[in-house]
Amino acid sequence: MIKLGKDINGLEVDYRDIFNSFPSSIILIHFNRMIIDINSSTKRLFGYYKKELIKKDICKVIKYSESSLKLFEEKLSKLINGKQVNPFDLKAYKKDGTPLWINIEPLSIQIKELPVITLVIQDISNYKSMEFKLEEILKNKNDLVNFASHELKTPLSSVYGACQLLNKFCKDELSEQAKEYLDIALNGGKRLNNLIKNLLDSALIDSNKLSIQMQEEDLVKIASDCVRDYIGLFQQRNIEIIMEFPSKLYANIDRLKIAQVITNLLSNALKYSPSKATIEIKIQKRKNRAQLSIKDSGVGLTKKETNRLFKRFGRIKSSEEIEGTGLGLFISKKIIELHGGKIWVESEGKNKGSTFFFTITIK
Repeated sequence: MIKLGKDINGLEVDYRDIFNSFPSSIILIHFNRMIIDINSSTKRLFGYYKKELIKKDICKVIKYSESSLKLFEEKLSKLINGKQVNPFDLKAYKKDGTPLWINIEPLSIQIKELPVITLVIQDISNYKSMEFKLEEILKNKNDLVNFASHELKTPLSSVYGACQLLNKFCKDELSEQAKEYLDIALNGGKRLNNLIKNLLDSALIDSNKLSIQMQEEDLVKIASDCVRDYIGLFQQRNIEIIMEFPSKLYANIDRLKIAQVITNLLSNALKYSPSKATIEIKIQKRKNRAQLSIKDSGVGLTKKETNRLFKRFGRIKSSEEIEGTGLGLFISKKIIELHGGKIWVESEGKNKGSTFFFTITIK
């Protein structure tokens, strides 16, 4: 019988009733991993009688999956060496072989000056079952997005490529109205291409498969190329673009992914700025980091809006009539974080414009 303390009159208090009535399983073990005691909930959870567990190694008498056993042994080793361990999940098996998921909250205590590890164990099988079902639903959704995006990408490449060839080799032979239609097709193709890319990247983020291929690249050249691709759109809106770049600035980055971030920021600045506005894009070296900023004179943001802007589908209310998916900034944030950088926005308020920044490490 466990004696854990004394009452106010100095008499020993018997906690057996409390111990056994506790709804979660409680297992007490020595630092040699041998089980000292269990409560009644442990029998209900695992199906073992007390005599089957007492003085047995907890890592051997109760069965676990291979990976869970390895994790459990690592956690116990830390506890035995006096380190703090946060709650963790394991896949274990009942006496009859039924699998179950458990959450273990460990605690090192002393009983009559004897060091003891207390394990409070809860059955989380239902929670894990729902988690696995959600993961399967998410996987199916991602598979559908991948399939649809790839199926769209192939014909889009053909149509967009044909329009680019017309624009390059035959534009002078077209009527003014045909040129206007061609520009519409090119701009629509560019937007659709970005949409498909964002959908694919969003699915990759959900499955933790978004990756980057790092190599030394000139950030100035990447930004200049992105601006050049948007010159036609800026001219259509009579928007002036001001660039303040150093001659070169090299960083270890994924060229295509960083170009995607800059394109997303330029696209937003263009969409939310009025005609005849000015957009400023700067690249500055700040100690061991490169900082790129894009300042517009558009709708501006409140403090509340800036907090949700980089979340998935985090569009602001005033932009609901402006085309877009709300994925661009969400994906941009993930890309910059994969580079070990930071992305944020500053605004003085509504109708006062916004400035988007990101930083990445340079050599």
